[in-house]
Amino acid sequence: MIVMKDIDDIRRENMLILEQEAGGATAAAERVDWSQPRWSNTRSGVRDTKTGKRRGMLNGTARKIEDSFDKPKYWLDVDHSEVEPIDLESHPDLAPVRRVKITFSAGIEGDVIELIPEDGPPIFFRRDWLRKRGLKADRLIAINVKGSSMEQGLWSGDLVVIDQNNTEPKDGKVFAVKYEGEDVIKRLRRDKGQWWLASDNADQIRYAPKLFTEDTQIIGRIVYKQSEEI
Repeated sequence: MIVMKDIDDIRRENMLILEQEAGGATAAAERVDWSQPRWSNTRSGVRDTKTGKRRGMLNGTARKIEDSFDKPKYWLDVDHSEVEPIDLESHPDLAPVRRVKITFSAGIEGDVIELIPEDGPPIFFRRDWLRKRGLKADRLIAINVKGSSMEQGLWSGDLVVIDQNNTEPKDGKVFAVKYEGEDVIKRLRRDKGQWWLASDNADQIRYAPKLFTEDTQIIGRIVYKQSEEI
């Protein structure tokens, strides 16, 4: 038997997805400029004292939530529950890492990195795993690899996690950097007193090393990857 969800069930489930992306109910509430109890009550659905039924969400409220999370209009009304959401309040040992797209915009003092939320769910790490490696979940971001310059270490479509706290160049380590206006993933090499952006791809004619210039900006070091290539 197929059980059809009503619009309010879908909206509440999607609020839980947004809560995971934000890193918890308190952080999600701040995005909407609400109190944490108001967010939690809206997500769980306050029951009417007379009928016992959960109160529905106003359309204006749904649109406000979407706008606060940079989601397209009516995103909240579409079932995104292919992956069952994780209730962070029931799993305090897990920490979410946001999935984003990286863009750059010109600011008064130079280019500014902008992190645009992806529609996909966040990925989760055990807090003790992060703590052991000196990583902080709120300074980690996850992006998808594009292109073939880092094969066979990284393949197009792989997901990597970037530590934004780690921006000090280190020989032989892989970093996400801004190079000539684009975000790229390269291995840093030190040679004859200069830093170079190197590709792992064996075709070094097509993927020749690039000089690390004063305009090159380190976004963070790659500290984890997910890949389907074996």
